[in-house]
Amino acid sequence: MKGDPQRLALTAIDRRFAALRLISPVALRRLRASIEREGIRHPVLVSSAVESQRWVLLDGFKRVRVAEELALASVLAQTVPFDAAQSKAAIVHCNQGQPGLSEVEEAWIVRALCREHRLTQVSVGQLLGRDKSWVRPPDLRDFELIPSAGNQPQCVQTNRLRQTLTATTFGARAALRAQAD
Repeated sequence: MKGDPQRLALTAIDRRFAALRLISPVALRRLRASIEREGIRHPVLVSSAVESQRWVLLDGFKRVRVAEELALASVLAQTVPFDAAQSKAAIVHCNQGQPGLSEVEEAWIVRALCREHRLTQVSVGQLLGRDKSWVRPPDLRDFELIPSAGNQPQCVQTNRLRQTLTATTFGARAALRAQAD
């Protein structure tokens, strides 16, 4: 299924699934330092079958962003012929066993598979290699619990979750860094 990696211009890479990912500024800084020292060590993963004549990014969102910041013209890319649903599942699979994908990001992907692709809980579970009980119906994925100021979880709508989670997460990390100093 996979051939040899090929060099793709950054401008040719479609990042339509970037909205399914949260990217930490700290992780970006670390990756940038690594890429400046050693270059990009692993090819990004793109699909050639989501849309004809498009290279849709599935894995390597931070690498592509850093490459762009460093004014690199291209990156090595591994190509797979995945449709849109398989591509979203690949985002989950590529990040298993590492701290790359949060539960919120998984929830967004499950929600997209259920709503946009009209897959059943069973189908989504099979596609992601999970039990159907792990996949909650999309109406329950509309809301997520996050900690509030009083340490009591509050329920927020998913479309507002990205802003709230980002502010909460980065605020908490900044506070921890300040305590360590």
